[in-house]
Amino acid sequence: MGTDGSKDGSTAAAESDLCTSCGMCCDGTYMAWVRLVPGDDIGRLTVLHPEHTDEGKHFFVQPCAALEGTRCSVYTDRPTVCRSYRCQLLDRTAAGEHSVQRAAELITQARQLADRIKPQMIERTGTTEPAGLIHLYGPLEEHYNSLPEPDAARLADADLLFDITAFRRLIDRHFAKPQQSAPSDIT
Repeated sequence: MGTDGSKDGSTAAAESDLCTSCGMCCDGTYMAWVRLVPGDDIGRLTVLHPEHTDEGKHFFVQPCAALEGTRCSVYTDRPTVCRSYRCQLLDRTAAGEHSVQRAAELITQARQLADRIKPQMIERTGTTEPAGLIHLYGPLEEHYNSLPEPDAARLADADLLFDITAFRRLIDRHFAKPQQSAPSDIT
């Protein structure tokens, strides 16, 4: 940080590198939707991603169609919420609570867990369209509840359920910020 409280070039670059190596706030890992606000010029985004309205509030569902890998393809035109969002990990790293190396390790750990659980969740739920992890928890629970022996199925999937719990704890502890409730039609 500069003496005036502004970020020096190396701090800003480290933050940018962390963000562009992660992308979990945009890929539906822990955010279900992004609210649009008056003044957002989403240009190309509406072509890529259908906009929804609930009680007069405009939003789009994650994963964001403008995300290419872990980078935003409409970065200069991104919505206000995207422009201002900073995850817990980024805030804590900027505050010196985590080193950049530790933050990168947490991103890697979260990505590896997500890569391990998502295919299994998709397989069990029969999801055919691209979905973020946050959209798979409800259908997974419905899957288990629809089986003749739901407890036996959960027991057989103990490793998966343990990994899901570990993943959600990691996300809640290091990435997600308390969010407003999702629009009523999004689970």
